[in-house]
Amino acid sequence: MNDLPSLPAWAKTLQRRIPQRGIDFFILHGPGVRDLHPLGARRFGTIGDCLAQAILNDRSAIVTYDRGAGIGFSDRDVENDFKTVLEAYGKLGGTNLAQVQTRDPDRALQVIETYLRYQLTGNPRFSAAVIIDYGETVAPAGEPGQLPAEDRGAILTAGLTRLHLESLLAEAEAGGAPLDQDALTREKKRLIEEASGGLLTFMTSRVGLDAVAGHEGARAVAGAARRRADGHRQELHRPMLREGDRDPGGRALELSLQVAGANRSEPGARSGAARRDRSGRGGGGRGGRRARNPRNRRSGFRGSERVFASLAAFMGDTRRRGKVIWFLMTSRPDLVPVDLKRQGRAEEHLALFPPATIAERVKVFDLLRERLGIALEPGVDAAALFAESRDALSAADLEAILVRSSRRMASAGRTTLSAALLRELIRDFQPPSYPLELEYQRLIAAFECTSRQLLPPGLAAVPPEAIGARLAELRAALGKSA
Repeated sequence: MNDLPSLPAWAKTLQRRIPQRGIDFFILHGPGVRDLHPLGARRFGTIGDCLAQAILNDRSAIVTYDRGAGIGFSDRDVENDFKTVLEAYGKLGGTNLAQVQTRDPDRALQVIETYLRYQLTGNPRFSAAVIIDYGETVAPAGEPGQLPAEDRGAILTAGLTRLHLESLLAEAEAGGAPLDQDALTREKKRLIEEASGGLLTFMTSRVGLDAVAGHEGARAVAGAARRRADGHRQELHRPMLREGDRDPGGRALELSLQVAGANRSEPGARSGAARRDRSGRGGGGRGGRRARNPRNRRSGFRGSERVFASLAAFMGDTRRRGKVIWFLMTSRPDLVPVDLKRQGRAEEHLALFPPATIAERVKVFDLLRERLGIALEPGVDAAALFAESRDALSAADLEAILVRSSRRMASAGRTTLSAALLRELIRDFQPPSYPLELEYQRLIAAFECTSRQLLPPGLAAVPPEAIGARLAELRAALGKSA
């Protein structure tokens, strides 16, 4: 059927991409897979019918397969031809492939492959399509080493990098657009993210370091990454470990770093869960039983150890100095494996702290106020109002005060923040009280920091052994392991 306007958008895209060189494998997914699809004027059918009759109707043969129905064919002639080929093959090889109509994927896919190879050997112009329904039951997601033998056999592939390159070239050829650097970079990011199953994300910042209030020393070290453009690669530090404050002031610094990183909050915390998410076997069924098996838990830990061993080896390779820059971000640097944060890997440990002075709080306050679109009344002296408070307000505390002010202004129909309302909100705000936890987090950031110049004056004057002794006391009080 060549009536393209009658086809839905996905079918038009598929019909356009099928003839492209180097693209011969497609996955159709989504909530509409089980809908009725157009076959022609006032005719509708399953997605398999749509593929066979509307999109792939120029093929010499169409073979279908699912684990419930087994192997099927688009018409009786193809089925008879299939049996004839397998009978001839069986006489030569002493098999009974033609008589055994198995539903087992390992056997069924082998039979289909045998038929297609036989046909292509005798007729180079032969063309075919294989439609596999309920693909998640044939080639389930998951790490091959953890899957049953039949599933491992079903998902084995080769030449992934070559197919990606052929896909890029075919797409450019079909669209008539050259593959410039921007297009290659964009497609490379897309392919890496897709291949990782969502475990890797490329983030492109919309702001720069000038949007960060405070942390002057850390900003200077992070800004050194820009020297790569000038060719000073040997002057670049290797990976950097950011530790300490994780409130909005810290997030502003995170956003200024254009990096690709793993979607995990702490090392190893999501590795097993991510694998279960990718395989779709989280809570119940065979996956749920497997997750509760101690052997599989040990296997998951070993897998996590292998991942971080590979990561540590990659980070420590001096040949990549200045070419790959890592930023590891955490509020608990004591939980980061020593192999990752030792010198030679994460060389710079940048400690970020909440604003320590009135001037720093005003800078953070103004930055957050501009981001939230809150204007001050003329003559409001924020520094004087913050000086009235005895609380050492963090960036998160300042953001909470501004959010409350936005609600109060909206309910009163005001467009600017007055000094009276700001004073009231500052006096009313009571920061969450976790004194020991906050002290521990602050001291561990100072203890791990590799530059005393990045520490606030009060902490820079304390000897490291004194900080270590106080941390030991806090661990005992909080029940934390060393």
